[in-house]
Amino acid sequence: MFRVLFGIFAIAMCVVNATTVPGCASSCDCSRVSRIIFYGLDEGICRPFYNYCFMRRENDAKIKSGLVPVLPLHGYDECKPFIVKKCPNTKVIAEISYPAPCGCPYKSGPITNQTFDSLCHLQKYSFESGNPYLGCWMAEDFSKCY
Repeated sequence: MFRVLFGIFAIAMCVVNATTVPGCASSCDCSRVSRIIFYGLDEGICRPFYNYCFMRRENDAKIKSGLVPVLPLHGYDECKPFIVKKCPNTKVIAEISYPAPCGCPYKSGPITNQTFDSLCHLQKYSFESGNPYLGCWMAEDFSKCY
């Protein structure tokens, strides 16, 4: 009887683990509920990500496109040497995530669209403010920024 119950429990745990992958699988829809900032090196430039799932999704898309993957870093201090110094001018529009007004850690706050002089300016702002961007588009033709 114990073996049967243990077998059922083991199968149930496998099903649960298969459906709730920690940190999010690449095929999932990333939740905007948990705002836990992760830092990553994206083509030599440091940038904060909204949470681990968004960083993972971005990384998987880059790998699929044959681009350099995002390198996870261990926080703000490790990321700081990789912020950009000078930026070219090609306007971009980005969805910026702000902390919750209540000051609650890890809770999502307002998300707004803002225009920046370039992707470089966006990345610099995102790092310095600690507010990650969820997506960005080139202002002239609305193509995705990379």
